[in-house]
Amino acid sequence: MQIKITKEQKKILYVSVIVLVSFVLYVILIHRPQGSRLLEIRRDLAGTENQIADILSLAKGNELTVAVKKLKTDLDKAYSQFPQGEEKVIRRLSDEASRLKIKVKNITSSGVKTIDEEIGGRNIEELFISMNLSCEYRQLGDYLNVLINNFPILIKVSQLEIKGAGEGASELDVDLKLSAFLSKEAR
Repeated sequence: MQIKITKEQKKILYVSVIVLVSFVLYVILIHRPQGSRLLEIRRDLAGTENQIADILSLAKGNELTVAVKKLKTDLDKAYSQFPQGEEKVIRRLSDEASRLKIKVKNITSSGVKTIDEEIGGRNIEELFISMNLSCEYRQLGDYLNVLINNFPILIKVSQLEIKGAGEGASELDVDLKLSAFLSKEAR
């Protein structure tokens, strides 16, 4: 038994094949590339929305120019903790000790080490300082608290040696080794 296809059936078959080939070509040449492009655009949009959200979170409901000014002020404040000269650091350490009625017997800087990473176009240097102080326990505690928590210059206390001045004496002999961080323009 042989199946005979009529002319009309042949036309329908040809049209069906053409439609099927057209559909396959559409999927391969148009739909897939456009789908990929659409995904890329969605990723870009999500990234942009995240950036906008970050900027708005920095602004915290304020106008953007106000937020930028506040960020600049905060940055300037952070930079001020990195003075440019060791004289300023030594003077501030001495002044703070005097304010707390601590006798500074000796204060010397013993070298500078450049920190490898550049921060905001500036090189950061670590200045090593040795101090010999005479004070009472309470004054020493207040001084260390100020240096660690409220000092306008970034300070790291690396060594503290306390000796009593003798029996019955309330004065302590204190050797303090610390580091201050300085800022230099990057070259």
